[in-house]
Amino acid sequence: MSTTITIEDINVKIKNQILLNNAKIEIKKNEVTILLGNNGAGKTTLSKYIVDSLYLNKNIHCSLLSKQFKLFENIKVIDKIYFFNNMRKTPINKDSINKILISWDFLDLKFEKMCSLSGGQKQIMKLILIEIIDSDFIILDEPSIYLSEKMVKKLLEKINKWKINKWILLISHNKEINKIGDSVFLFENKKITKINANN
Repeated sequence: MSTTITIEDINVKIKNQILLNNAKIEIKKNEVTILLGNNGAGKTTLSKYIVDSLYLNKNIHCSLLSKQFKLFENIKVIDKIYFFNNMRKTPINKDSINKILISWDFLDLKFEKMCSLSGGQKQIMKLILIEIIDSDFIILDEPSIYLSEKMVKKLLEKINKWKINKWILLISHNKEINKIGDSVFLFENKKITKINANN
């Protein structure tokens, strides 16, 4: 498979409103691709379109972190992790799971129920699940929401590791997060345009 994934002829609309018309985006392996756009432009809708398109047309399984990523409140952290671990082609062992939890400062919370977690902890939990399932293509829609400055720094470190041999599409308004982008696309006026990564 090519190291560049091109998704063309993107036509997205909600009800009668056209969000994208014959748009195109290229996402390169081993890089972080940033997608910028105003609130309400339809970036989250586009991310779901990309997930479906990759699976249907290229048979690529994609992990999507978004606000719609729900955590069942009465399930323990560790049970949710085991569930996602079993979705991997090759599940990892308990020691590897604990190493991931330690890297996120989350080991002490593994027997807690989701309902007891704060907003920031729930966001970290979602990121842990993204790391556990280890998909080849990862879409992160506003991944730094609710995170402390310390955890945003940790997230940046993680993304730089995750991009090795993977495709990463990052949707964020956080300027610090966007600094790690290798290529940047702007979503406006029903089009997707590549812009200078240093803008």
